Amino acid sequence: MKQVKFFEKVMLLMVLAFATSCDEIDDIFDGGNDVNIESGLMAYYTFDNGTAEDMTDNGLDGTLMNSPSFVSETVNGSGKAVFFNGQKEQYMSIPYNPFENIGNYAATMWVKDFGYGSFLMIEGNSYRPRFQFYYDEDGFFKFRLNPYDSGMGTFTYDAKSLIDGNWHMIAIIRKEGLCELYVDGSLVASEEVNYHDYSEEHSILIDNHMKFDNLRLYNRAINAKEVKEIYNKEK
Repeated sequence: MKQVKFFEKVMLLMVLAFATSCDEIDDIFDGGNDVNIESGLMAYYTFDNGTAEDMTDNGLDGTLMNSPSFVSETVNGSGKAVFFNGQKEQYMSIPYNPFENIGNYAATMWVKDFGYGSFLMIEGNSYRPRFQFYYDEDGFFKFRLNPYDSGMGTFTYDAKSLIDGNWHMIAIIRKEGLCELYVDGSLVASEEVNYHDYSEEHSILIDNHMKFDNLRLYNRAINAKEVKEIYNKEK
């Protein structure tokens, strides 16, 4: 009986190989995850109207500090993107924390010509970050999930290759015990981390010298197919 079931599985794989594409096969063995990029979307900043207005109905509007400029050099050639000049201490502040009291969340964003500094940071007491995703001088993306060094980690991905004059979509996804990094729709690194959530509300800061566009904040861990969907929709 076990041999029959094994044979049936082999035959199914052979049929799939001939009848479907590689992407379709991947979808089949991806657990059948649903794709709904609107589900759990807490805030979405396109910057197309020259402000940091949240385009969802949640009203989590941000504030652009020290007058960053807007550029027409965008991901898909339409609308606007924002340019943060680090030398002028320009940044964006969101006076709310969609990640409050949750352990699973995600953020996607498009960046170009970035420098050292934070892509996303949740302020903590005495300005020590409770969460921080940033690019460090060693050329890697790093993250901090609590105000202490024990919550720090480094993605094993050479981020220097992304400073190439092109737009790139970065997604960071937080699950229980895992932090995942996606670049241009594909998973490139993941690191095990201690579970940590945020029981207090703090401001979110985007503080880097870069061009920046289409920031999405989710109150859940989006799946791989949803990351790819966002990438294809916005590129």
